[in-house]
Amino acid sequence: MLSNKTTAGVKKALGDHFSGYPFSAVRGSVQGRPAKPSPDVLLEMLSEVGAAPERAVMAGDGETDVKVAAAAGTVHIACLWGYRERKKLESAGASVFAESPLDVLRILGLRP
Repeated sequence: MLSNKTTAGVKKALGDHFSGYPFSAVRGSVQGRPAKPSPDVLLEMLSEVGAAPERAVMAGDGETDVKVAAAAGTVHIACLWGYRERKKLESAGASVFAESPLDVLRILGLRP
């Protein structure tokens, strides 16, 4: 989980909404560290979990998510249930779209 919100805020949200799901790496904004769309933190997280960028997927609902994925060399899935409209995400470079979390799993071939 990578967010430009504070790490404490991200961890609280995950605890409130996804307490039953393990996350291998969680990062929020840290003063003095570049925020998205810089790929630095995403690349650090991928290295931490042993994932090559070209085999990773970034799912997100904002233009910065699209841009950080491109900068890091990962695939991006634009999540349309979030804050931005499809046209804004398309303008940022998104080309794969999910209407729901289940769509993400379908796109990844994990659900029929």
